[in-house]
This record gives sequence, C-alpha cells and structure tokens, in this order.
Amino acid sequence: MLRFYLELRVWALAGILISSLLLAWAWLENGNAEAMALTDTLLRVPVSAVVGVLVGALVAVFSTRESHLLKYFKNR
Repeated sequence: MLRFYLELRVWALAGILISSLLLAWAWLENGNAEAMALTDTLLRVPVSAVVGVLVGALVAVFSTRESHLLKYFKNR
C-alpha cells in the first residue's frame, strides 16, 4: 500500500509541475492587471490535476477485481 501512495504522489507532483508551467508562462507574458486575473483562473489547473490523479487512482483501485489479480499472479 505504501508503494501505491508513493506512486500517487509522484503522479500528482508531475501534474502540478506540468500545469505550473502554463501558469508561469501566462504570468510572464501578460501585464500585471491581466496576470492577476489569469492567475486566479489558472490556479484551478494544478488543483484539477491533483483531483484528476486522485479520482483516477480511486477508479483503478475500485475497478480491480480479486479474480483479475489471481489470474495475473498465476500467469506470472
């Protein structure tokens, strides 16, 4: 289970880093008034990336059946 949490953190961090590049680009390319308005909107992107990682992990965990795991380990 610890490996699952570690992998989840890595995916969440990757999503935050990738989406933060968009935020930094918007901040540097626009003036101060426009940048402040865009920052409020673009801060939702990293948050939605983390939420997407969490929801995806939960769907993966809940959709895995024990019979699939047994077949996987038996054929391994």
